[in-house]
Amino acid sequence: MNIDENDLSDYIKNKYTLKDNTLTTKPKDVDSDRIEIEVGDSKQADSFYPQVKIKRWDNEVNSSFRLIDTEEKTFETDENKIKLIGNKKEIHLYELSPSDDLPSGGYEFEVILKEKPKDNKIEFSIQTKELNFFYQPELTQDEVDNGAVRPDNVVGSYAVYHKTKNGNIKNGKHYKCGKAFHIYRPRIEDSKGTWVWGELSVDLENNKLIVTVPQKFLDEAVYPVKHAAGATFGYIGEGESSTEFNNSPQSGGSEFTGAAGTIDSISMYCNTSGSPGTDVAIYETDGDLVEGTTSAGFGPDGADWVTINLAGTTTISAISYVLQGKNYNAGLTLYYDAGDTNQGYYASNGMFSWDDPETFSNNDNKYSIYATYTAGGGEPATPTESYISTSTY
Repeated sequence: MNIDENDLSDYIKNKYTLKDNTLTTKPKDVDSDRIEIEVGDSKQADSFYPQVKIKRWDNEVNSSFRLIDTEEKTFETDENKIKLIGNKKEIHLYELSPSDDLPSGGYEFEVILKEKPKDNKIEFSIQTKELNFFYQPELTQDEVDNGAVRPDNVVGSYAVYHKTKNGNIKNGKHYKCGKAFHIYRPRIEDSKGTWVWGELSVDLENNKLIVTVPQKFLDEAVYPVKHAAGATFGYIGEGESSTEFNNSPQSGGSEFTGAAGTIDSISMYCNTSGSPGTDVAIYETDGDLVEGTTSAGFGPDGADWVTINLAGTTTISAISYVLQGKNYNAGLTLYYDAGDTNQGYYASNGMFSWDDPETFSNNDNKYSIYATYTAGGGEPATPTESYISTSTY
């Protein structure tokens, strides 16, 4: 199908640029990461396709998701929604405004079933560039017993990260901990208000995202079924799970991809109990201390980013380092996503000091911690961890 300006609502006209059957948002700065959304397919100008492409950091990374569907549909817009209307299903595409859960907003790819489908799977094709997808499994009982929390809509979801970049470059791009967006577990609801969780699966070998709806729900649902494939993409920069470090003093953190330059500060997304001090440190991966703060300041009142300045003279090179955060006198909650093997580093330390050298233990947590640095010889090098490979375009 072809679309023109007359098909667009005033909101869509102001929000998007239309060219060759593709709608593209004006890039917006969120901490200098330049988020841009493309609806349709700019590489196939012959028609408008049910596809959403998320670009970040000036298209340094991107990922597109297209509904695999052959039903003929008509195009229309309704205020902020782009709609494709068919006899069996509707597709609604729209931005999500910033909220407490999504401080930087997000995008919704909503599929509405008007009648019972032939099967219980809804499939999307995926193309990606320089991104890794990390599945967020249900927590183990041992993790729960040790204070870990993973919200229901995060269980079975995917955290999506830049393959090679993290950290903020002063007066340059802000990657934070390298998180590009989060694909949440789909919540499926019928017209009566009955709802279930769907199962989300990203198959990168076959370039597919699959939403599986419980068959029993489809058999008993009152149609139309809303959010049948509610692929919600959140532009969130921090991890969606959390874990407690209550046996003070303890520290936790992850690897940072170094670059030739000077560390200005370390930031972590955390929550503290009481009024403890919060400290950070940078280690080499073999446990040698590079620099650490002592009695640096107070943690946030509620979950938030806290930034602690270093002396400004900590020079680093293009190797991987370990960033650590801790507090003293009370507990610390660090936020993270399940990541790759041994991405997380944790240890027990002195109350008002950092051990040198430190003996770290490892887990698969990708903690929300990063360094802001002044580059002195190029951007960050490629990290040493192994990642899931994806196709690029």
